[in-house]
Amino acid sequence: MRNIYDFYITPDEYERAKSNGISGKTLDYRIREALWDKEEAITSTIQVNKVYPKEIKEIAEENGVSMSTLKSRVNLMGWDMLRAAITPVMDKRQNIYKAIPKVRKYPKEIIEKARLNGIPDKCFYNRITKYKWSIEKACTTPVMTPHEMGLANKERGQIGLDLIFAHNMRKKKSL
Repeated sequence: MRNIYDFYITPDEYERAKSNGISGKTLDYRIREALWDKEEAITSTIQVNKVYPKEIKEIAEENGVSMSTLKSRVNLMGWDMLRAAITPVMDKRQNIYKAIPKVRKYPKEIIEKARLNGIPDKCFYNRITKYKWSIEKACTTPVMTPHEMGLANKERGQIGLDLIFAHNMRKKKSL
């Protein structure tokens, strides 16, 4: 729990912050509004925004690189300004195709095997996620035709009816 005196800034603390390049206004904000620890607020340096030369901005514009892309390449990815300005932006489609192998959950060979066996991708994924089949069973078991599904449901229904009637017959015999 913070004490009310944690928000009081002494003249000495203002001087220490000033010697670290931190203005009084910034120190006030850090301690009283952003609730920083006093020592951290006094000693943490201020982040300075990078200045992008006019030539770099023009090169970037000629190569179809927006300012936000330029800034993220320099600040987040650590590229030098010239490289960030001259490297063309990848087409969205290229970007997607580049990302697919990184986010692929199942190997491409397994999915191809399922396709060769006539199993649609959605069916393959449902078998694994929804029905908890093994990967091998999901990619090799052929898809049932509507006729086969009807016969299977008929058999299941018949088994259920047989159980119901057997139960009723036992009740009648016991009476």
